[in-house]
Amino acid sequence: MNKITCSIIEKLVANSGYAITMDSLSEKYAVSKRMIYNYCNEIEDFFRGNDCIEMISIKKGSIAFTGNSEDGKKILRLLSSLGLYDYRANSNERISLILLLLVIEQNSLKIESLEEMLSISRATLINDMKIVKEKLDHIGARLNENKHNGFSIDYPEIQKRDMIYSIIQEMCDDNKILFNEAICNPAINYARKLLKIDRYYLNASRAISLAEEKNKVELSDHDYYSMVLILCIMMNRIETGKSIFLNNTDFTESNADIRDFSNDIRDYLLKYIPINHQEYCYFCLCLHNFHFIINKTALSINPINFHVLVKNLLYTLSNHYRIQLTDDYILHDYLTAHLSACYHRFKNGEILVNPFKEEIIRNYNSDFVFLKDNVGILEECFNKKIDDDELTYILMHIIAAIERIKMPKLLAKVVVTSNAGIANANMLATAIREHFNIEISDVLSVHALYQKINEIDCDFIISTTPIDSDIPCVVVNAVLEEENYQMISKAIAETRKRNHSSVELAGIASDSVTAEGWYVSDHLSINNIILNKEVSDWKEALISAGELLLWNNTISVNYLNQMISLVLKYGPYIVFADGIALAHASPTDGVIKTGFSFVRLKKPVRFDNSPKDVNIIIAFAINETPEETAMLINFMNIINIPEFNRKLMQASSKEEVIEIIANYEKRRSQDKKQPSSQEK
Repeated sequence: MNKITCSIIEKLVANSGYAITMDSLSEKYAVSKRMIYNYCNEIEDFFRGNDCIEMISIKKGSIAFTGNSEDGKKILRLLSSLGLYDYRANSNERISLILLLLVIEQNSLKIESLEEMLSISRATLINDMKIVKEKLDHIGARLNENKHNGFSIDYPEIQKRDMIYSIIQEMCDDNKILFNEAICNPAINYARKLLKIDRYYLNASRAISLAEEKNKVELSDHDYYSMVLILCIMMNRIETGKSIFLNNTDFTESNADIRDFSNDIRDYLLKYIPINHQEYCYFCLCLHNFHFIINKTALSINPINFHVLVKNLLYTLSNHYRIQLTDDYILHDYLTAHLSACYHRFKNGEILVNPFKEEIIRNYNSDFVFLKDNVGILEECFNKKIDDDELTYILMHIIAAIERIKMPKLLAKVVVTSNAGIANANMLATAIREHFNIEISDVLSVHALYQKINEIDCDFIISTTPIDSDIPCVVVNAVLEEENYQMISKAIAETRKRNHSSVELAGIASDSVTAEGWYVSDHLSINNIILNKEVSDWKEALISAGELLLWNNTISVNYLNQMISLVLKYGPYIVFADGIALAHASPTDGVIKTGFSFVRLKKPVRFDNSPKDVNIIIAFAINETPEETAMLINFMNIINIPEFNRKLMQASSKEEVIEIIANYEKRRSQDKKQPSSQEK
């Protein structure tokens, strides 16, 4: 057995009953078809040797696992129990394990010990040690060789920990693999045992999950499992007496978010292992190095800015696609979260890499070109050009929304997850909906799925990575291929047989939060309205609207100043279609109470770098409560109705302005309460 045969078995078990062709395996593993046939013969021998030959079927150029879920678990347990003696580790795996043994073992290792531990010949080991020495020389470490004692590595402890982390990263395509109960790769399983992952995993993962929840921090799967790995390595080294020493013993974490997050993790782990100040400082440095934390609330651009920015972009997209995207709250929430994360990446100098960039650009080229030509408002706000990796992630969300709107109905209940991130999972869900009548009951990251696995109610899971659960799981590629569609089709058919019925979901999700009872018209008085105001430029227009709120004790002077500063700093992102601008600042800049003002200009003004004339300025002051945020989002949807804007331009009195806004808000509220044509 080797890495490829183990991977093929894992793939077969994950898709029980589905025949995988030799051609597709040859393409996937980049080896000849003849080699795949040899591998399949090895797999057949493995099943025969474990009295499971009836569970495998090889015929007509394909191979399939024919056992049930319990049979599958048995096969995976057998794979995970394989030792290195029964496994042909490739060169990279052998080098990684040698380095890991030299770093982790307390004493020097003789060549005879390494031969026995790794079950390899002396000739192979001697050749491997030459590569090991080259790798160590490259990173500035020294390989000590003593005829009597054997081999050891001379390297500072902090670098040794980084080295362990890097080795595991190289061995595992996905960090999550290391924490699976059944690891199908004996080399990775060996590394897991060397690090005593079983001893540390539960406490490490529990500490991070609690800190994540307490600090309102969102971690991607990659970051979550990377952090778990760092903690497991740290606890292993502490327990074996390998203390860390930093140059700055008076290190103080300046980032409050990281400090609070680290404190919570340390406080939890102190119940199980001694973590001194040096170890605490080391962990804080790790968080900086790997940029683990994405705090949704720590924004220099406040959340209201992002809501306005997203709504502006959705209006442009709606006109292009002739689809009403401004009402899609799922898309609005995803884009708001993504753009806030994007803003933080720009601030911290981080680079996002989208592994599916080329496929997205190739498959949705015209959509990509249009988006690229229309993100000027985002680039002005961020003061940075948005690269293709960021753009393709944004496009994945948009395409998902468009396809979701086009789907007439959904059947069966499925949860979708992807270890490539929520954007890929969201796009994966859309591709699935496009081809099947399926209800996507949830789209989750992998570690979030595991955290709520006992609460999930679905017929099966569709995932880009195997899921250890009693719930049936279909493992697919991140970009769906023909065989993936066949696997999903088979799973749907089996679900129908089990349930003898289908579950129908009507329509598209509407509000994630509701603004029931909250209306802009209730917070807009005639004293806060001016019609046909003469101004010289956009700054005077904003001041006119802001002063109405200031005079009525709704905002402070600082809030009024910040309304101007935001536009000067981030560009005309507040300018909407049909000549309306939404002037605002952050609630912390001086909101005294909730309020809106309305100024209609006698002659339009144009903001710097904006192609649109502005006829109406609406200034607002709200708090960041779910109800008030939803009220604003609902109002922004109404602004995008051309008829609404025409009526505001034609209104002859202040009372009529309030009446127009109130009528549209109440009408929209009533429309939401009415069942859609699909629900009737």
